[in-house]
This record gives sequence, structure tokens and C-alpha cells, in this order.
Amino acid sequence: MTATTPELAGASASLTICSYNILAQAYSRTISFPTTPHSFLRQAYRKRNMQRHLEQLDADIFCLQEVDGFDEWRDTFATRGYDGLYLTRGYGKPDGCAVFFRTNKVEFIHRLHIDYDYLSAKPPPLASDPSRFSTHNVAMITLFKSKDTNQQFVVVCTHLYWNPEHNDVKYYQMEYLLRELAVYIGDRDLPIIIAGDLNSLPDSAVYQLLSRGYADFDHIDFAPDAHLRRNSTSQLSDFLNFSENTKLQEADSMIGTPQRINPFELKSAMSPYPSEEAHELQSQRHFEPPFTTYTHKFIDTIDYIFYDAKHWQIQHIRPLPTKEEIVGNQVGVLPSGVYSSDHLPIQCTITLL
Repeated sequence: MTATTPELAGASASLTICSYNILAQAYSRTISFPTTPHSFLRQAYRKRNMQRHLEQLDADIFCLQEVDGFDEWRDTFATRGYDGLYLTRGYGKPDGCAVFFRTNKVEFIHRLHIDYDYLSAKPPPLASDPSRFSTHNVAMITLFKSKDTNQQFVVVCTHLYWNPEHNDVKYYQMEYLLRELAVYIGDRDLPIIIAGDLNSLPDSAVYQLLSRGYADFDHIDFAPDAHLRRNSTSQLSDFLNFSENTKLQEADSMIGTPQRINPFELKSAMSPYPSEEAHELQSQRHFEPPFTTYTHKFIDTIDYIFYDAKHWQIQHIRPLPTKEEIVGNQVGVLPSGVYSSDHLPIQCTITLL
């Protein structure tokens, strides 16, 4: 159950990328997961189990969300040849985003921190309640250089807002991230990877924005607060107020009907997912995995790795556990004694063209 492309530039130019919300210990509570035995939620058990799982995944770059106790995780990864970067959510939150990278494969160059709470100070035009954008979510834009090819590339690790009643907020968080990313890259021709827990379904406005460059003006995700819909390019430019560069000019030139906001040609690394379950949901799911989270309350796909096809080619997709494998474990849902998070890791091997 893998997708392979044999005609590649060679293994030396390949990188294995994993995105995984590992469930912060502060959120691993019986009140949140009542069907999971308490023994499986305890820190000592989860830490050992998660360490084994991450070692088995053996990725070159891990983009992790809901990371707490970063210093301990950094020490753990260091024993296996990794270094790590961390961005806390702040505002009293116990967790954040982390990127761990294999030091014999890539060299860290620079990073940029994105605090989505910026949107509460400069909300989208006509926003009636700017406080809705104060969600304490973050993203980390990281610049690396491949030690095999000397090619620089960007990896973004992010975690969008969780609340399903605020899908428009998630959309504007992603739009803000893409604009900041365009400014950061400027005129440089850099390969891009965006990975994380986007808390957005494959038919969401967020997914549309990433996969085709714009979201439908009348998308249902904007319905709860319809006045947040963009009315004009000038309003959007006033709101964002970013400096000019080639990629932003390219994006602005494409804004029309429909509006194209995302200047990058991105594809989902897990789509097409080689599964009959995914293919049965073609029109709604865009061939994404049938689920990346499987709890007693919620089963769906909300975790993604996006890449720009101009620079990267997918070599291999790591299959996720099937429904039968999840249901057949000791608990029947996540977290369990086998999988210590309420999410599943998504992973692919990708090659620089």
C-alpha cells in the first residue's frame, strides 16, 4: 500500500518527512478520552511508547505538534543524531511546535516564528469580534540546506485552531502564514514543505486554499461569520500590509474571480492515498487518507503534508493503520496502548528534483 516513483534523482537527494501531533501530556486526560484506560494516558507509559514509535518512523525531519517537555525530547532525539527547534504557543499554554532534523542529512540555517494572534490585532476587514482570532496558535518557518545537494529548502511546521465552529479563523490563519511565507522567501527559488495539524477537513476552505490557491467565496466555512468574507483586493492589501516582492506580485496579479491568494503551487503528499477507503470518498476527500485522527468523538482527516511539485517529487507514502487495526486494538479508538496520541503520524519520502 505505497506509492513509488522509480525514476528519481537518487536516494542521496531524498528526505523522509513526518508530521505528527503527539498529544501534549497536559491534554492526555481521562475527561477527554474516557474510553482509554488511565494507565495508557499516564506520562511514563506514553513517553516510552511514543519514543519507540518515533524511532520506528525514522524520519529525516519530524514536524511535531503539541510538544511539551521539549528539553527532554531534544535529549532523546540527540541520542539518535537529531537536533531540534521549538516554538511555544505562549500565553500560558504548555505546548508548541517542534522540528527535529537529522544532522547528517540537513543543516539548519534560519527560522521565523509566526504568531497567529497577530490577527486579533489586525483582523480581516469588517471582522465584528477580533478576539475570535486570539487562539494562541503558532507556526515555525525553518530554512534548511541539504547536505547531499547543497540545495536550500523551507519546512513549515504549524498547528491551526481546533474549534470546528471557527473554520473561517483557520482559513485566515493559513492565509496569513502563506503571505508571511511569500515575504520570507522573496525572490529566492526555494522548495517548500508545509506540514502540521491543520484541524481542517479535505473539503475545507483551508484545503482549497492550499491545494488550488483560493477558496470559494461562498464556502460553508465562511457561513458562521459571513461578513468576514473578502470584499476586495484593496481591503485585503490594507489588512495584510506586507512589503512588495515577486511572489506577492504574482499572487496579487492572480486575484480576481475566483481570487487566488496562495502564490505557491502546492500538492498534498498523501494524495492520492493508495486505499480503497479513500477512493470511495473521492469527491469529498480528494483521495486523502480516510482518517488521521480516530477518537470516540471524532474520526476524520485533519493532518497534512503539502509540497510544491516544482521542486519535489513523492517517492513513497507510509501507510496509516487501517480502521480494522485501530478498532482491533485494546481500546478501539485513539489514544490506545499501541498509539499514544489521538492523531496518527503521516509520513512520506520526498525527492528534490
